[in-house]
Amino acid sequence: FVNRIKELRQNAKLSQKKLGALVGVNQTAVSQWERGITSPKYAQIQNLCKIFQVSDAYLLGIVDKIKPLTSQASGLTEKQIKILEMMDQMTPE
Repeated sequence: FVNRIKELRQNAKLSQKKLGALVGVNQTAVSQWERGITSPKYAQIQNLCKIFQVSDAYLLGIVDKIKPLTSQASGLTEKQIKILEMMDQMTPE
């Protein structure tokens, strides 16, 4: 989770200050997220997902796929997609 924010921010060529402005926090907050000192609040996670065009499951480290299924493309509900994403992470055992 911690590394994903930093990785996504760097890939988007955003400074911590710029990302903070987009999310509504200061640069210090972004720095603390990236170092694992604090975590973003739920609303901030939602904003980060919109900014980086990733799912919350990816941002939180639940899945490793950046571009998950979308309900519009697949005809599935968001709940069904989350279940499939979790199943995809399960081991054969």
